[in-house]
Amino acid sequence: MARGPSITTRAASASDAEEGARRGPTVIRRSWTKAAADDGTRARDRLRDGVQQSIEALGRGFLANSANHDLRSGLRSGELSTQDFYRELLRLFTD
Repeated sequence: MARGPSITTRAASASDAEEGARRGPTVIRRSWTKAAADDGTRARDRLRDGVQQSIEALGRGFLANSANHDLRSGLRSGELSTQDFYRELLRLFTD
């Protein structure tokens, strides 16, 4: 994923400072607010992806464990849906 310059990079940029002086404080504030929101959105997306990958890895670990024959059997037979299994994994983080 291509990433733009961070807020700290923007702060250090002489051309941004010169441009900001010409445009005025309101425009500068708007620009910084947008940059912060964009950075926050990217961070949230990366965090969400990391949590998703962790939940999936945990589920694979439970399924791979030889002691969890009943879990595998329940998923195979449909007695436990994949959605319910996922919800149970989520509960490990929220309870």
